[in-house]
Amino acid sequence: MNSEIKGLDKINKIVNEFVSEFDLSAEMANDFAYYYYEDLITYSLIVSDLSSQLFMLNFKEIAPDIECDIFISSLLHEIGHSETIDLLEQPEVLYCHNVKKELDALNKDADTLETAYDIHKKYFNLPDERLATDWAINYMRNNVEKIKEFESKMEIAMNEMLELNLDKLEVAV
Repeated sequence: MNSEIKGLDKINKIVNEFVSEFDLSAEMANDFAYYYYEDLITYSLIVSDLSSQLFMLNFKEIAPDIECDIFISSLLHEIGHSETIDLLEQPEVLYCHNVKKELDALNKDADTLETAYDIHKKYFNLPDERLATDWAINYMRNNVEKIKEFESKMEIAMNEMLELNLDKLEVAV
């Protein structure tokens, strides 16, 4: 049996068509990220870790009026890094980088959900993260039809992928 998941190429093509508007490329990975030197966005189809959930909670606190899933908000947030990176001076970039290292260390020792939430709140309010999120929110508010079209294409492609791979799904008996 072929272990390759059918339909992923179509999803990657749709995501790349979307991000190409911003002179970026995209590839599937384990997490969402922006790589400045490569003009690359990485994305994940499975978004379930605590950090991602806390990102979405923060996103909804800032923009409760926006209805979107975690995939769209995360992808646009990473594009937002690309679109806003030049708004920060080098000392601010260095500050954000250093604070993120400190917060990552603290996060490893977070023993309660409340502690993890507080750490992530500080992370999301760093200048580079807040700029990226604000950019994503503004883009969504000003491009509702584009977002709906992208969501629709992704939903169709995801459903097709699931249908193409039904034989690989194991049902617990």
